[in-house]
Amino acid sequence: MQVLISQGVRGARTARGVVVVIDVFNASTTAITALAQGATSVLAVSDIAQAKALKNEHAEWLFVGEKTNRDTLESIFDVHNSSYDLLHYGDKKIAGNMVVLSTLSGTRVMAEAVNNPECDSVLTCGFSNLKATVQQLRNLGADVVTLVPVGGPDGEYAPEDSVCAMYLKNELEGFPNVIDALTHFLEGSESAGRFWGDKAQNNEADFYTGISLDSVPFAVALETDGADMARMKKLEE
Repeated sequence: MQVLISQGVRGARTARGVVVVIDVFNASTTAITALAQGATSVLAVSDIAQAKALKNEHAEWLFVGEKTNRDTLESIFDVHNSSYDLLHYGDKKIAGNMVVLSTLSGTRVMAEAVNNPECDSVLTCGFSNLKATVQQLRNLGADVVTLVPVGGPDGEYAPEDSVCAMYLKNELEGFPNVIDALTHFLEGSESAGRFWGDKAQNNEADFYTGISLDSVPFAVALETDGADMARMKKLEE
């Protein structure tokens, strides 16, 4: 098995073989959380306009998005892109419902990957379902695997995504990993700033959910659902 790493939107466009999109904080982890809570599937949309159109047609679905501004969040999205907020939202049920997820980075990369004809199949992964993803990749018997750490909206480096990609690569290739050292590193990273202090964008519980290794026992597959959308579903454990 040849394991490649290719960053962001450009990486998704040039990826080949079996592709794994990695967005630890927070798109992959939020989607995995929704599926673990019984969502029928998670629809990743690449821009807010798509989310708004879907909201007009399916107001009963649960809409999850980024806090780009308060008006946008409240007019379109029910919940912020946060596992913590998702688990503590009580107005709509997650179990048995469709979840629509729109983010600034992760869902764009997911949509690019599923619409790349060179990709044989696409998964999404965080630390929370890493072991299950490793097993799924081995079951598929892929000759080439491309790991796509999402990074920021403009393709900038995000340590949590790149570290997760390297951890996954090591697992596939039989090299040792030390999660405690990675946790300590990520706690001091620039990305962690969104979870603590006056400028926090997320509850700190989201940080620890994101780095909780193998807390979920299933892999997640992505399939195309139109030119700019990807549907995520839980694979059998």
